[in-house]
Amino acid sequence: GYDKPIVQRYVAWLDDAVHGNLGNSAIDIAQGAEKSPVWNAIRSPLIDTIVLAVVTMLLLIPLSMVMGLIAGITSGRWPDQLLSTLTLVFMALPAFVVGAILIAIFFVAFDLLPPVSLLAPNQLPLSDPKTLVMPVLTLLAVSLAWTVRLVRIGTIEVMKTDYVQMARLQGISERRVLRRYVLRNALGPSVQIFALSMQSLLGGVIVTETVFNYPGLGRQLVNAVSSHDDTEVQAIALI
Repeated sequence: GYDKPIVQRYVAWLDDAVHGNLGNSAIDIAQGAEKSPVWNAIRSPLIDTIVLAVVTMLLLIPLSMVMGLIAGITSGRWPDQLLSTLTLVFMALPAFVVGAILIAIFFVAFDLLPPVSLLAPNQLPLSDPKTLVMPVLTLLAVSLAWTVRLVRIGTIEVMKTDYVQMARLQGISERRVLRRYVLRNALGPSVQIFALSMQSLLGGVIVTETVFNYPGLGRQLVNAVSSHDDTEVQAIALI
């Protein structure tokens, strides 16, 4: 359809996308090969990326809540200062730097984990958990940096509310105040934080997947851009 006006091409592509047809590989068409649907090329990487994002989120949510609550409850004291310093450091480090540090520690120094995530075709990452460890740690380090700080801020705000102060004045134990009032009310605003985290994990894993050669959608996008496969780039960008 490259001989047609761009608006007409876009409407046709959009109509196909709504019906589940993301087009055929532009490279195969250009080389005169048999048509290859883009969906066949991106289906397996998409599943691998979802696995990576879900595993990261399953660890991110409890770690963020625990670390954020500890920082908020001990505001101004050494646990808060330590956690705040660590989060600031990781907020300043790009994902590829964190990945390089992890490779230097876990592969070069101690030879505990593989530096790349090598998987056989159609092999799920969960079948070889070692391939997930360093990509997940990298995403956790980058994501925890700001989720912990946001949970901390929410906890501090709840700690200053009148109902928490009143509960303390009524003689309710500190543990019960934290569990019944602080934790419950700090969880509410955090739901939006974790929803945004999941969105960023699904759409922002390109660097991490490239560093560890993880066979996900991010690496597939890099390969599609390198080979100038316009149709595949469009499909991945849409997803």
